[in-house]
Amino acid sequence: MAGQKTRKNKGSDDFNLDEYIREKAQGENASNSFTEEESQVPGNSYFLRNSAVIVAVFLAAFLWYFDWNPNNIISYFFDEAEPELVTVEPSTNVVEPFTFEFGENDFDFDFDFDFDTETPPQVDADAVPLDMTFTEYLTALNELGYLELFSSTSQQTLYTNNIPIEYLRQIGDAGYIDVFSGTSLVTMYQNNVPAEYIIQLGNGDMVDSFSGTSISTLYGNQIPLSYLEGLRDIGLMDALSGTSIVELYNNQVPIGYLKNLQDADMADSFSGTSLSILYTNQVPAEYLLGIKNSGALDGFSGTSIVTMYQAGVPLEYIQSLSEIDAIDSFSGTSVAAMYSNQVPIEYLTSLKNLGLTDEYSGTSISNLYNNGVPVSYLEELRDLGLLDNMSSSSVINAYKIDGDN
Repeated sequence: MAGQKTRKNKGSDDFNLDEYIREKAQGENASNSFTEEESQVPGNSYFLRNSAVIVAVFLAAFLWYFDWNPNNIISYFFDEAEPELVTVEPSTNVVEPFTFEFGENDFDFDFDFDFDTETPPQVDADAVPLDMTFTEYLTALNELGYLELFSSTSQQTLYTNNIPIEYLRQIGDAGYIDVFSGTSLVTMYQNNVPAEYIIQLGNGDMVDSFSGTSISTLYGNQIPLSYLEGLRDIGLMDALSGTSIVELYNNQVPIGYLKNLQDADMADSFSGTSLSILYTNQVPAEYLLGIKNSGALDGFSGTSIVTMYQAGVPLEYIQSLSEIDAIDSFSGTSVAAMYSNQVPIEYLTSLKNLGLTDEYSGTSISNLYNNGVPVSYLEELRDLGLLDNMSSSSVINAYKIDGDN
């Protein structure tokens, strides 16, 4: 083996292979353990750091919302919801209310049509038909000259509703048969309206003003002919229905009161209900005339006018609202509320110029004014885009909070 080469180990002659493998295994385990710890520790650190940032941002936003003022925070959570009223000196331009003398009006009418109500015409739906055939009925109408006045449908309507030829003859002899349709004649007959009542209406030149239904309503409510004649004489007859006339009479609205309104061309501006409300609440014609002259009459119902009158709202205040073109924005209740709370025309003019009179009721405007909220503050909120989402109470609260800072 002399030619054989021998390789020497570069390490120690005492090299132990088992020990070497064990040490390498421990080194890898230690490295893995260090890596796991390194990956866990930064995770916890990031979570804590992110949480701290979120809390800090929230607190900053919270304090910023309250202008960094702890008093605002305490006020927001613990003060009462209702804002404290701010005393504002009333404007000197508010005019004083005035009153009218309401004169006595006589109302003494009798139902001056006397006839036998104990034996009304037979109108039972199951009544025995007329003692004649339909052909005989048509023949009778023809002999009286009435046949051509009625269509075939009206002829059948008269016959099937048992309208006596005599009833038609009485109305026809007076010259009023051509005023009514078959349906109107049936309505009056079935409501027990005597031919005599119809004739008297005709003699008073009033029968053309009413339908059969209206005449039945007038008669059934025993409206005196003298009351109707009064309406006719002042030119108001054609403007009122039978129901409206009944309401006027039942509320004892005198012809004299209606004449004052008619002379001022105002009576036909109201229904019978509104006219009755105005008179019952003693609203003088002069007050209505003043509203009309201001151009505001068409904007108010009878109830609204009564509300303003009873609140003492003077005509000058209504006229001023009309002049600034704001009268159409308010009801009678709103006008009364603003006047009673001494809201000056200057304040309303400023609101109108900003286009805000349509945004708030009279009560809301009164609250804004009485809490000292200037129009300039409303303008500021509007320019910031906040006003559309704020009620008047919210505006008052905001103004109070801003005023404390």
